[in-house]
Amino acid sequence: MSCECSIAGLFDIEYDGIISVQITGSSEFIDILSQCDTGPNVFSEVRKRLKGPSTGNVNLTAYAFLKGEDRYLATSCPSTAGISFPMQQRFDCENNITRFIRTKNGEAFREGDPMTGVTLLGEFCSFRTVSASAASGPASTVTDTTRFLGSDLVWTGPPIPVDSRDADTLDVTVLGLDLKLTQFSVSVTVPGIATNNYTFQYSIPSCEGDLF
Repeated sequence: MSCECSIAGLFDIEYDGIISVQITGSSEFIDILSQCDTGPNVFSEVRKRLKGPSTGNVNLTAYAFLKGEDRYLATSCPSTAGISFPMQQRFDCENNITRFIRTKNGEAFREGDPMTGVTLLGEFCSFRTVSASAASGPASTVTDTTRFLGSDLVWTGPPIPVDSRDADTLDVTVLGLDLKLTQFSVSVTVPGIATNNYTFQYSIPSCEGDLF
């Protein structure tokens, strides 16, 4: 399949409540010379291209509640929570695949009202945050709240539950791709409804390995 055009309402990725999906990729390569011959027009004959790690990124945005449930996750003030997962990439040249290794959990956080479905674990720090701007007029909202930092985060809501302590919840299959979660966040600003965002990485084997 080189190209497929459809409408967003018919695009099925096996999860309910998806608002948007973006899939992108990139590949590394270097040019090398197979021999040191010199002469006119010889470069095209001895040139080889060595392909290296090829990786893709998937970004999902979704509704953070099920149909008929509280769309604001029991909040009244602007609230957000999330976690990141630092990753290292190692190219396995024997199997033509990029290996992703989670080095640790990144900083987990929660800010604003407690949100249904969110649990911040191992809290070790908190501090005041203020957001105020009169750029849109003097009636603009001022947010004065507390940001809590922790070591782990649990999200039990839809569409993809996340538990930073359980690696099985951080590796998922979407559209036939084996994905590694690198970042997750959930946010709500009443009267806006709750949404969450997932960022994943995956290996692209069709672009890796070989000389050509």
